[in-house]
Amino acid sequence: MNDWTWIVIAVVAVVAIIALALLAKRAADRRKVEDQRRDREKAARLRDEAAETSLEARRTEAGAMTARVDADEARVEAERLERHARELEEEAQRAQATAHERLEEAERIDPDIDASPESTDTAGAHRADPDTAPPAR
Repeated sequence: MNDWTWIVIAVVAVVAIIALALLAKRAADRRKVEDQRRDREKAARLRDEAAETSLEARRTEAGAMTARVDADEARVEAERLERHARELEEEAQRAQATAHERLEEAERIDPDIDASPESTDTAGAHRADPDTAPPAR
């Protein structure tokens, strides 16, 4: 073979290598563009998911705040009811004390009351025997 044949073969080989390199570069570029497109889509999905998660977190936080307000209101109401119950208990104790004082006063001034222990009736009052009681005036 002569020199020109080798030169043509070398030029064809170089052109073929350059063509293959260009095809490989274009394929790599297409893959890169496709990868970037997929990455953009994935990033958009992740942003959407993050926005939804953030919204759900805000809803949950609002629910927690509502529950805390409800608990605070219930606590205030419970404290109010506890104060009211104490006031009623104190009022009942005062009423019992007043009733006891009136009963003692009634027993003290009642001429039919006998102070001896054997004459105590079922209500705790000391009643005198009506046959031996002094006549009423």
